[in-house]
Amino acid sequence: MKIKFSRAVEYIPDWNGNKRLPVEDQIKCVIKPMVLGDLVILLDVLGGTKSNDGASLEMTASSASRMIEATKDILPKYVTVTGLEDDDGPVDIKQLTMYAQYMPLASEIIMACANISSPSETTEGN
Repeated sequence: MKIKFSRAVEYIPDWNGNKRLPVEDQIKCVIKPMVLGDLVILLDVLGGTKSNDGASLEMTASSASRMIEATKDILPKYVTVTGLEDDDGPVDIKQLTMYAQYMPLASEIIMACANISSPSETTEGN
């Protein structure tokens, strides 16, 4: 049996209207599927943000702290970001997990990384 599996996927975040910008101005991510051990760690940390019925729960300081701790080491292994700059120059994935102003973008990328790394039968690509 032959399956379709990509070693890297380009992801365009929605954050801050990014997808509506001209292509040359968009923030882009290249996401590699995670190895199983890192995926399990990430899913374990993310599991605290959903209830049994799938509704989002408020993130506590403790769960946010665990997510930050886990993702600051995991994401740089699998994600590169281009097209994002601040006053100090280009912003990389490690900075996204460190600074509060990037938390919504980092959260979106975390979820995309988890989804790309754990495909379902209906997922195209990975």
